[in-house]
Amino acid sequence: MSYRPPAETLVACAWFPAFPIQVERWRRPECRNRPVVLLTQDGKPAAAACSAQAHRLGVRTGMPLREILATAPHAVLLPEDEAGYREISLRIAQTLETITPQVEISEPGALFLGLEGLVSEELPSNGTALPSTDGSRLYDSPRTLLEQLEAVTETPMRARIGVARGKFVARMAAHRPRPLEGVLQTERSLWLPDRARRPFLRALPAELLAMSPATRRKLELFGLRSMGEIADLKLPAMLAQFGREGRRIWMLSQGTDEEPLRPLTHEAALRETLQFSPPETLLEPLRHAARQLLESALNRRERRGRGVRQACLEAGLESGITWILTASYRQPATLPDRLLPPLLDLLERRPPPAAVETLTLTLTALTASLNGQGSLFREPEQERRERLLQELRNLSTRVGRMPVSRIVAVDSHSRLPERRYSLISFEP
Repeated sequence: MSYRPPAETLVACAWFPAFPIQVERWRRPECRNRPVVLLTQDGKPAAAACSAQAHRLGVRTGMPLREILATAPHAVLLPEDEAGYREISLRIAQTLETITPQVEISEPGALFLGLEGLVSEELPSNGTALPSTDGSRLYDSPRTLLEQLEAVTETPMRARIGVARGKFVARMAAHRPRPLEGVLQTERSLWLPDRARRPFLRALPAELLAMSPATRRKLELFGLRSMGEIADLKLPAMLAQFGREGRRIWMLSQGTDEEPLRPLTHEAALRETLQFSPPETLLEPLRHAARQLLESALNRRERRGRGVRQACLEAGLESGITWILTASYRQPATLPDRLLPPLLDLLERRPPPAAVETLTLTLTALTASLNGQGSLFREPEQERRERLLQELRNLSTRVGRMPVSRIVAVDSHSRLPERRYSLISFEP
């Protein structure tokens, strides 16, 4: 298959409207016909997302809790579970990989699939295509592929599907599946061929383009409210007024998206899980559990001869949400004494907000081999000194200078104490 630039690559977008709300209603069937408001977990509680019923009652994103209670007193208030939403998106992506291995999670509830080479590149007006006689295509027609996409995404949380060339156009087709003549479409899917791409985009509002607030205000002052009005302008005029951002939104309005597809990469990971009965609320048992999980993961055969660059501690809370901490390491490590302290420090500073039912430790970013072999007769003091010097070099690289100084004797016989010693930059 020949190479195609990102703007000409056939892409499908599977978009789940109000994904967090759909997830919570799937978890709690009793909330399906009631207004639902998700509350932020950091700082003072505020509305992170709300259902259509809550929006009609007057709830808005960012509204403080006291205003939510006054505006929609009968709404169901639930904590936002960002880690849980990401996990469910990953499960959906794994299901979509049965169609194509090129699956990207743009955000929880929005996924892109690379369809290049799966079906005939030309889409006749009736949505059918001639069968592949040489076996080079997996699907005989676009309609067959679209039916398969709908079947795979037929979960308790229904998705809208848009297919087009380029990620932006595919996303717009999923977000705005308005009826069009002469194109392949169903109740929740739209296949947008090249000839219908620009006419479809021209009628869409400019507010659907991702841009800075300053650019959005400037477009409103110029009276540019649709993508068609932006596409009618000349590129030099957009560059003169909006710079690089103007070029990007002008090209998107033309139906040209230069952003490539970034498929998921599946790296090796070691996972250990411990269940608490009854749920645990104290930090000390969680510390012991984290050490036990870490030692168990490090002793597994798959880890031998490989260093660890990242450790993730994930807890299933009694409230139903997922709590997660991630520690990254500059150098690969294999000893619990090197891997555990950063995790315990994060645990002290960000303890779980509710009782813990399950605790899972995942080791990722495994190196192919360790950097080197330590000396058998190396003294502990020498090892500590080398480790300190390495940390100082990393600190100097990060801040651009050496922020640590050392004391040297200048004039030990001076009567003025400040003249006896001086500080000079430390060179490791």
